[in-house]
Amino acid sequence: MEPNRVGSDSVLRHACRDFRPVEGGRRLAVPRAGVLPGRPANEIMAFARMWLPYGGAPADEIFEQFGMSTRRFREALWASVRATGANLSDQIALAAVYPRV
Repeated sequence: MEPNRVGSDSVLRHACRDFRPVEGGRRLAVPRAGVLPGRPANEIMAFARMWLPYGGAPADEIFEQFGMSTRRFREALWASVRATGANLSDQIALAAVYPRV
């Protein structure tokens, strides 16, 4: 068996949080919409706001910062908007540049 690498323990703990018990002792993955490992909702929203004056973040910048496609970023952004309870003016500004998926 391979020895544990640095940081692998935190990865394992994160993976375990994504599971919940169900009948019969089986476990099912529970999708956590918009929650990214190590990326709080406020960080996603701050990134999106920063790019608003430029018509939104380019795909390569989204991938570099978050490791995801533009579509997945928009999904995570709107989940973050719901999670943080962003005000209506922020929602309108974001919707103009990052349409809901």
